[in-house]
Amino acid sequence: MIILSRGYYVSSGKVYEEWHAGIYMNYKIFSAKLFQGDNSVLVASIKTNVEVEEYSFKIGDFVISNNQSRFNIENSNLCTYREDGSLYQVFSIFNKYRLIDEFGVTFEYRVFESEEE
Repeated sequence: MIILSRGYYVSSGKVYEEWHAGIYMNYKIFSAKLFQGDNSVLVASIKTNVEVEEYSFKIGDFVISNNQSRFNIENSNLCTYREDGSLYQVFSIFNKYRLIDEFGVTFEYRVFESEEE
C-alpha cells in the first residue's frame, strides 16, 4: 500500500457542543496529517464555526507533535508512533486518497493550494 506525500490528509470535521458558565458553544474541529517521505508526521488542527463545510490547510499550519512523530506502513495499515516508539494511532488505508482511523473518522487526501493563486 502507498500513501501520498505532496499534500495532506484531513478529517471532515467534528462538531463539538458544550456549556461553560451558562454559555452554550458549538464549533467544529478539523484535523490533518502530513506524512513526509522520511516517515515523519506533521499535524495540524483548526477550530472553526460549525457552519464551515471544509478547511484548506497551508504547509505552515503543520507542526511537529511528540504524540505522532513517526509512521510506518504495515500491511494495509498506517501506524503512527510517539517519540518513545510506542504506538499512538492506527489508520486503515482504504486507498491512497482515504485513510480511516480506529474510530471510523475518514481522512481525505488534499493537495496544497498554490501560494501564487
